[in-house]
Amino acid sequence: MRGLAAFVMRGYSPAVMVVTVFAVLSFVLPPLGIVASAAIGLMTLRRGGMIGFGLIFASTFACGVLIWAAVGHSKAAAGLLLLAWLPVWALAIMLRATRSLNVTVEAGLGFGALIIAAGYLHGGDPVATWKGVLEPVVKSLVDARVMDAGQAQGFVARMAGWMTGILAAAFYLQTILALFLARWWQAGLYNPGGFQKEFHDLRLSPVAAVGGAVFSGWILLQGEAAPLLVRYVALLMLAAFFLQGMAVAHNIVKRSGMHSGWLAGLYVLLVIGLPYAEIVLALIGLVDPWVDFRARRNGGSGPSSGKGA
Repeated sequence: MRGLAAFVMRGYSPAVMVVTVFAVLSFVLPPLGIVASAAIGLMTLRRGGMIGFGLIFASTFACGVLIWAAVGHSKAAAGLLLLAWLPVWALAIMLRATRSLNVTVEAGLGFGALIIAAGYLHGGDPVATWKGVLEPVVKSLVDARVMDAGQAQGFVARMAGWMTGILAAAFYLQTILALFLARWWQAGLYNPGGFQKEFHDLRLSPVAAVGGAVFSGWILLQGEAAPLLVRYVALLMLAAFFLQGMAVAHNIVKRSGMHSGWLAGLYVLLVIGLPYAEIVLALIGLVDPWVDFRARRNGGSGPSSGKGA
């Protein structure tokens, strides 16, 4: 991966090539889109916002030409520009200016909030919209005998009430992961170990912690009876505190001198324990501002300094 980052930093042409190739491949394997976004983030972090925007413009044009040649239209290229690249570009500018991963990760919640707002602006009833999307999918599962017909209707009704929040949380995580990859690349090339220090001490503000606790507690008390907007915001906030929970885990493993296999086991657990393992880790992140697991593990000497290790 470091070799890929070095190739991106060789100049505009290599960077456009990497962004375009991985963006096109992401239509087949979506996670590869994170690599394309990270390349834009890396260029922006290292060379500034105007250079990063130029890379977006050139890559959008290149993707548009390739997509038009393949399917006869290039609307998907505009979607890449608006939904994937601009948020990472904007957050990279903020991180470059503030040098604070904490502030930038928290600011990224604004893009998740835009997804929630778009759910209401598009038709006004996000539940009805998602029912229309989910019903054909679930019907195909019923026809394939993957799902029981008696459970299908209830499943659609339940999922439709959460999907806008799930989409906002997923979009937020994808954006932040692309930014993290860009920052990791930058540290690997120019400041070895720098990203590790930043990530290990990732800590959202007390205001965010209180907000996350309020919305999450509301959901725990009322469940599906909670207002839609409360559900959506709670899921988005939990996504942010999931990242803080991951930072806590990485910090403790590093400072304790534990084998990296513990982290590998954690990632396996996140896959096989979906979504319960993610929820537990998010709750750890949510409690951390008050309990400060990292300071306790390091001898209970008070809040961690933010310098990391």
